[in-house]
Amino acid sequence: MELNPSHSLMRQLNNARKQGPHQAQAALVARQLFDNVLLNAGILDEPRAMIGRLEEIMGLALENIADDAGSTSGADEGGSGDSTNKE
Repeated sequence: MELNPSHSLMRQLNNARKQGPHQAQAALVARQLFDNVLLNAGILDEPRAMIGRLEEIMGLALENIADDAGSTSGADEGGSGDSTNKE
């Protein structure tokens, strides 16, 4: 496996790794990146094992989007915060 340290993803990952509150997320992304390489090479033994990690990464990304939206709008437009549709 060869990594390009100049790639924006690698630079962002390195910056996140250096920041205390983001080290756990950086570790998740690094493990996912490694599994992506193995999957692409056709040598990942158990691809289903990475599904939980992918869901966790997506959840973190969506939390960040929600945090960004909340900081710009100032209020949650959804009311109770319950995402289920109750009619």
